[in-house]
Amino acid sequence: MSIQEIFRLVATCLSGTNINNIDNSKNVNTGNIFAGGNVHIGDINVNDNPIPKFLTGKPFKLKNIVGRIDDIEGLIEDLSDPNKSLLLVNGEGGIGKTTLLSHYWHGSTDEYNHLGWINAGDSLKSSLLSFAKRISKEYNPALSDETNLINLFEFLSTLDGISLLVIDNVDDEAEIKKYYKLLKSLTNFHVVITTRINKLYDLEIYKVQGLNFENAINLFKLHYKDVLEKDYLYIEKIFVAVGYNTLVIELLSKNLSVINKYRGEYKLEDLVKDLQHKGLLKIKTKNVETTYGSDELTSAKPQDVIKALYDINKLSDNENKLLTNLSLFPSENIGYEELVSIIQPSNFDDFHDDFSSLSDKGWIEYNSDTKSFKINPLIKVIILDKNKLHINAYCDKLINNLPANFQKLNHSQLYLTASISVNLIRAIDNKSKIIAHLCVDLSNYFKSVGDLDGAAKYIIIAKNIFYKLKDNSEYLSCIGSLGIIRHSQGNFKAAMINYEEAIKGYSNSQYNNSLYHQIRFNEHKGMLLYQEGKFKEALKIHLQDYEKIHKKNIDSDVHLLEEFAAINQNIAVIYQDMGEIEKAESSFEEMRVSFEKLIKIDPSSERFKLGYALAYSKIATINKYYGNMSVAIEYYENYYNIIKELYGSNSKNEDLANNLSRAADFLFRIYLDIGEVVKAKTYLKVFESISISIYENNPHAEFSKTGIALVYSRLGALAKKEKKWSQAVAHFKDYNKMCISLLEKNNRSVQFKNGVAISYRALGEVYNQIDSDDEAIDCFKLSIKYLTELCSAIESVEFLENLASSNLALGLTYKKLDRKEEAKVSLLEAYEIWKSLCDKYLIQKFCLNSEQVLMEIAKL
Repeated sequence: MSIQEIFRLVATCLSGTNINNIDNSKNVNTGNIFAGGNVHIGDINVNDNPIPKFLTGKPFKLKNIVGRIDDIEGLIEDLSDPNKSLLLVNGEGGIGKTTLLSHYWHGSTDEYNHLGWINAGDSLKSSLLSFAKRISKEYNPALSDETNLINLFEFLSTLDGISLLVIDNVDDEAEIKKYYKLLKSLTNFHVVITTRINKLYDLEIYKVQGLNFENAINLFKLHYKDVLEKDYLYIEKIFVAVGYNTLVIELLSKNLSVINKYRGEYKLEDLVKDLQHKGLLKIKTKNVETTYGSDELTSAKPQDVIKALYDINKLSDNENKLLTNLSLFPSENIGYEELVSIIQPSNFDDFHDDFSSLSDKGWIEYNSDTKSFKINPLIKVIILDKNKLHINAYCDKLINNLPANFQKLNHSQLYLTASISVNLIRAIDNKSKIIAHLCVDLSNYFKSVGDLDGAAKYIIIAKNIFYKLKDNSEYLSCIGSLGIIRHSQGNFKAAMINYEEAIKGYSNSQYNNSLYHQIRFNEHKGMLLYQEGKFKEALKIHLQDYEKIHKKNIDSDVHLLEEFAAINQNIAVIYQDMGEIEKAESSFEEMRVSFEKLIKIDPSSERFKLGYALAYSKIATINKYYGNMSVAIEYYENYYNIIKELYGSNSKNEDLANNLSRAADFLFRIYLDIGEVVKAKTYLKVFESISISIYENNPHAEFSKTGIALVYSRLGALAKKEKKWSQAVAHFKDYNKMCISLLEKNNRSVQFKNGVAISYRALGEVYNQIDSDDEAIDCFKLSIKYLTELCSAIESVEFLENLASSNLALGLTYKKLDRKEEAKVSLLEAYEIWKSLCDKYLIQKFCLNSEQVLMEIAKL
């Protein structure tokens, strides 16, 4: 029977056995090479001394292996080729190379005349000489090492038949090259070398990959049996975090089993949190049994075993420094040119040589087809741990380049800079001022993509660093910024505390721009009060800040002039809501003039031109309120054209893209309102196209998903206008699904919860039109449910208005169905909300709404 036939039989048997004990020993049983005493069939005699079948001790014998049937057959196929007598088996540390070869070795004893297993350890030369001492009759300590090695290979070449020699764990490329000819000369042997080296001459390389998810789960469940299917999501995150490394999966599952032996105190979700926030080497652990690094089962902490997987001592200083820099990158394919642009090597030739060397030695993976590289997460963890005292020195250029990237790159480009910064901050203990500023940049990045928890985390880290550095100005800025984040999360109480602390601190200080910071956070305090429905208090704060700035000569002070524009916008919005439209229009005009002055200071500033354009849109809204549609359209067109011109000269700027889509959306809605559907469709096409482009560039960002949600909403509104009811239902359903998805990702966002409520009401209104009354009622009830939760937690006029509108929609649906009592309950809810708003704020629209609802109730 051939080797192939035997191992196919083994593979078939494996598929039906219980899998267990995946160990990754690097050592062998080191007893006498003649252990066993008897001469085996196939032994030969040299000067009457029998040459044993087993030329060395045997490798650690495994019971079974998991998920390696294809690899066994792949090895058999490669070794059956007469031109492949020397084979490199390549793979990362702990992936299972030794396990695979040990299983092959033990399963092939009847197919080979002689078998040997050498653990190369620190030196291939030393291990070969040790082998020569034990097996070669020609070995003579008086001869040179090189002569003894030549004699060893000459002796091995005289053995009859085909033999197998496995040399385990040879990662020094220079040593393999040095003995390449001798190893290649053994045509009567299958010589197999396990290594991390990716490329060596024209040698055939068999690559051992990580287990697939199914096999990895089987391995995990083998050692930790308390796993349900619902836990697979957590387990997959664990596998990704460790790069599907076989040994680490085994260690972590054994660790969970030991910790939870008597009490379930450390759950899968706890392990995932620790991996995400503390890192692999700082998770909670106990000693577990392993064979890695030993010829028998030993007890060790998983972290100690993991740290021993890779030895950096054989790397040159430059290779070690470059590898430390690369370890800060995310574990995903990164283009070589993008890498170079971020690293900015001072000597490109040296950089290229070191990079190529790391790739050839298996420290990084390079894909020549896509010209991209990837670093395994396990290698990253180990390198950053071993070099943790030198990260600042090794990565100083990269660290100093990161802040500039945050200022000049778009969101889609910033992902890589943000990922590097996150890894850097986690890796170093000594937090300097530049690291604090990086944390501020990270917080702003996470806020821009909708990750408010991430934004809060890094602004808190920055705050703590500045506090330790006694930089009180930056500390206060972080306090105020944390308030803005808490505000966005709907935690108004915490936000107010932060705002007041920052305002008080800047009021009592003489820092540069103290007045600017004081007014800036005071402005946010006013916005919070406005959201709570405290219009008069909010207006008072904004008017006080208006007077503080107005008294100063600010025409050349960019910061205060920009803040003055923002204050005027806030004042105008409050006046607008209070029904004082003329005052609102006057404040919006002051906003426009402020940006006009800013443009004169810096004619190249896109931000100032954006603000100027936005002022046009606000004045347009006022004219729309008065019914001056032609004037409103003219101003909206001005808004649109200014941004279109800016976008035309910088189409990669995402802020411009967002503003152009918003301008197109304004024009779509106003043209739809006045019945000019053709023009409305023109602007809807622009809005849809830009929103899709933004989403494709940033598919995971919440702001881009929000844009797609609004596209569905506008498509639904158009279909509703054209009475294409089935399309309207489909689009509003998509709108609703997207809103729910956004809320699930950030369940503390009050705006997303409000969005879900609005989407349910929009869908319910369409169902109402097509007499799907039960569906309409369900949608209105869900809208009311979300809005009731919001209004119970936060005092917000916007949410109260929406709650009243949803109750009105539900009441009118009940009225249509002649369900008078239910109609009365819902209509009264709507009336009471609007009446209370009318009484409290004396705003015309609230009073009119309450009167109209009262008339509907009277008709019942």
